[in-house]
Amino acid sequence: MQYQKKIEGLTSSPLHTPPDPLRSLCTPLICVHHCYRPVDSKGFDEYMKEIGVGMALRKMGAMVKPDCIITTDGKTLRIKTESTLKTTQFSCNLGEKFKETTADGRKTQTFYNFTDGALFQQQKWDGKESTITRKLENGKLIVECVMNNVTCYRTYEKVE
Repeated sequence: MQYQKKIEGLTSSPLHTPPDPLRSLCTPLICVHHCYRPVDSKGFDEYMKEIGVGMALRKMGAMVKPDCIITTDGKTLRIKTESTLKTTQFSCNLGEKFKETTADGRKTQTFYNFTDGALFQQQKWDGKESTITRKLENGKLIVECVMNNVTCYRTYEKVE
């Protein structure tokens, strides 16, 4: 199937649906644009505490159910997180470090790349390090956030 699709300045042709949509994110000829909404979260408060988020912001963060919009052309990655509390967005080149200000205000050196069919993110700041891995399982986006010995799992469903 061939057609043109323009998304936030990115154009892809030809576009097809591969067996593993997340793996397709790393294919330069394919432009992916998906929106995901959270449906489950385990250990999020503990993770936020471990990365240094204060109690008031953790309580607000626990109540928010942000939509996560991921767009890529295989080289440039764009992630927009929208909620009633706050909207954040950034764009970066896969495989290159960049300076990021996170939703909780941390100033990090961040790195994104595709590894073993998953989108891998590494954040470093003030001598600390956290990793976030996003992968598709049974049509759902599973996000694993790790810092030290604390792990959080968040599950998102694709919004059609």
